[in-house]
Amino acid sequence: MAVIETVQQRAAKTRAANNGGVHPGGRPEFPNKKEVQKAICDLIAQGKSLQRICKMDGMPDIRTVITWRWDDPEFHQQYVRAREDQADYYADEITDIADTETDANKARVRIDARKWVASKLKCKSYGDKITNEIANKDGETFEIKDSNADARRVAFMLGRAVGRNERQNVESDSTE
Repeated sequence: MAVIETVQQRAAKTRAANNGGVHPGGRPEFPNKKEVQKAICDLIAQGKSLQRICKMDGMPDIRTVITWRWDDPEFHQQYVRAREDQADYYADEITDIADTETDANKARVRIDARKWVASKLKCKSYGDKITNEIANKDGETFEIKDSNADARRVAFMLGRAVGRNERQNVESDSTE
């Protein structure tokens, strides 16, 4: 929390020294932008929502943070890592909720919400595994995983099957 307090203290000093900390066009100044960005990422990793963070004193508007994400590749990478850390935080929090919450329905809702968010933020670790099966007319199946090689093989096999069907249709039309 010391970093947050430092950011808030500096923002207050900047506002006081520079017309309330606002550009003539109305945008707030962030001379310590890198520190603010680090504080935002730290708070996200601790489970705070971006909306809640942006409502805190000394923090930028949510639109500013989004702009920073698009304009600053370094901040974007920090933000992505913070969101992955947030998923881990939520996964850890699930056990605490299950162990401490006395109301079972409330616990279930809180746990389900955290499970869902974690599965979206870090789908390789917490998401559902999705596999597909394709079977031929004899019922023989093979599994498709997340692989371009499998996708090419399926496309090739489907192309062969379509070509075979077209040849059979042409042959049957010519024999009639």
